[in-house]
Amino acid sequence: MKKTFVALSCFVFLIGCTSVKPGKASERVAVIPQPVSVTEGNGEFTVTPGMKVYAVAEAEKAAEFLIEDFRLTAGFTLGLTDDPNAESAIRFVYGDEKLTQKGDEAYTLDVTDSGIRIAAVGASGFFYGYQTLKQLLPAAVYGGMIQPGVTWTVPVVSIEDWPRFAWRGMMMDCTRHFMEISAVKRYIDLMAMHKFNTLHWHLTDDQGWRLEIKKYPLLTEVGSRRAQTLKGHFFSGLKNGVHQFDGTPHGGYYTQEEAREIVRYAADRGITVVPEIEIPGHAQAAVAAYPWLGVRDIPDDVLISRKADSSCIFGCKECHRGNDVKVSEVWGVSPVVFKPSDETVAFLKDVLTEVMAIFPSEYIHIGGDECAKDQWRLSPEVQQFIKERNLGDENGAQSWFIHQMDEFLTANGRKPIGWDEILDGGLSPNATVMSWRGKAGGIRAAKMGHDIVMTPNTYVYLDYHQEAAPYNVLGIGGLLPLKRVYQFDPVGTALSGKYEKYVIGGQANVWAEYIKSIEQVEYTAYPRAAAVAEAVWTPKKGKNYLSFTQRLSRHLQRLAVADVNFCIPSKGKSRASIAIDSIGDYEALLPGTDGAVTVQVYLIPVGKSVAAKIPQAKLTADYDTRIKERSECEIFDGVSQAGVYTFHMDEPLRGDATLTLTVSESAVPGTVQIYVKRIDADGTCR
Repeated sequence: MKKTFVALSCFVFLIGCTSVKPGKASERVAVIPQPVSVTEGNGEFTVTPGMKVYAVAEAEKAAEFLIEDFRLTAGFTLGLTDDPNAESAIRFVYGDEKLTQKGDEAYTLDVTDSGIRIAAVGASGFFYGYQTLKQLLPAAVYGGMIQPGVTWTVPVVSIEDWPRFAWRGMMMDCTRHFMEISAVKRYIDLMAMHKFNTLHWHLTDDQGWRLEIKKYPLLTEVGSRRAQTLKGHFFSGLKNGVHQFDGTPHGGYYTQEEAREIVRYAADRGITVVPEIEIPGHAQAAVAAYPWLGVRDIPDDVLISRKADSSCIFGCKECHRGNDVKVSEVWGVSPVVFKPSDETVAFLKDVLTEVMAIFPSEYIHIGGDECAKDQWRLSPEVQQFIKERNLGDENGAQSWFIHQMDEFLTANGRKPIGWDEILDGGLSPNATVMSWRGKAGGIRAAKMGHDIVMTPNTYVYLDYHQEAAPYNVLGIGGLLPLKRVYQFDPVGTALSGKYEKYVIGGQANVWAEYIKSIEQVEYTAYPRAAAVAEAVWTPKKGKNYLSFTQRLSRHLQRLAVADVNFCIPSKGKSRASIAIDSIGDYEALLPGTDGAVTVQVYLIPVGKSVAAKIPQAKLTADYDTRIKERSECEIFDGVSQAGVYTFHMDEPLRGDATLTLTVSESAVPGTVQIYVKRIDADGTCR
């Protein structure tokens, strides 16, 4: 039997010869994000049943995670002891003065042939030390179920590590499409794996209000539900100039206790949850619930069109007439915003009081972006308010909102953070700016002496496409391939030097207009989120894209074992793959090249079946070059485990190369898939 598929794309560019097999020391320490310092040794340490784990008080949670992971995947128990004199193979101990100076997130990890030692000064450091240890173990540790036949070895190594930035964030949008609690926890688990420490939780928007506020129950009874949702893309989905809808109600919200559960779950994994309550724009769901929060004195015969506002970035044809407000069913910038008034501010203070009781985070996100001001311009009441308060214009009215929230949050011991539009009309004194429209807003704020978080849509909007058209998924648009995301630097040249101290970190955002499930979230976020993780953790001098892609080869095995629906970008079509399900030959056709080429063959386990055997599998390449004809290269023979295998062709190909995987004994059907990646000499795919 022969099965054929075509290899179309790549991740890695390697300079080498013949083959590089899993298990070599240079491949075994493949950690993402790259640590500050890695010193590899010889040999390995094997974790076996009954070994003791010693942990100081701050390390108990990390030790519990370690013990639970081994119980789930190895099927044996490691004993936890608080006796420092006990003979322990794995030890979590307090670090020295150097680690104290580096902070609570710093750690060291030392593996010898006789044991493992993780040192830190805070719970986060111990947790990150274990996350690194987990990446050094076989990928089976991410399986969540018993993995037979695995030897639990760790390479001998010494690692020193601490983060570059204090804010290492991922944003999750649960407003456009509601995500269940289990999905939010899944998102947090993947963040923790990559040493992110801030979950920016987008909870309110035009299309849904997702957090229970006890004083205002209609926010969720009305504001969390929309009658239907836009079908297709906002622009290209038009039929005869009219948007189409699915006719299906959509809703959902988090009770306050569920939100507290998420806060606890994240805290156990070193992650702070920062809630976002949008002010004063993106308020249509709230106004639908309580119309008095909006502008109500515009005559019914006046059209309020999104197209009329020059601040609208979408230029759509949707409009509202007078008081006709419902929870939005389309994407984009709504003209329905909060009315600037003392009554509205009192409402928002009530909301934030309940929010602060749920979320202990230092920062509360107050939005501030994309506030269309058509209603304010057309409202006699709002114009009178602007005049009486000496606000100048509509930008001044927005600034007034932000100042009110700043004063309230500051008085309650919190810090406001908002999108870069909060600069419009004058920045409030205690606000931190999150720069999304490129880096310009962040640069401006930093030079004014304000802290900033860089999250530019030009680098880290992960809902943008990760490969060029034609697209295999519906998305908002834009193009941010893996290499572009990896180039993200929160500081950059404009803020290096005296302004660098104001850059507290960076963040990636996953907006969910076109994302309906956690599987889709994973597909658009990974592996690009791994690139962001390295941008905000690893020292700038330690970043190297080629090194990253080499380590990513191993990291994708971990993601596969964890059943993450990550994307393998392709050139024009869906990723090339075929399942091994019986004895026979499996062929991959590799298109001809104009120069030297590196080929990487992934044998990726399907789901959690990491122990999938491929008995006596042999991989060969049969190809013609422009120098000599009929070359054959044996890449491996007798491999019996999933893995990643690489070989290098020094000469240009005359035509297509044929890669043949020969399986001579039966494998468990459908347990392993083949992916073949081609890398040309310039590091790109052809």
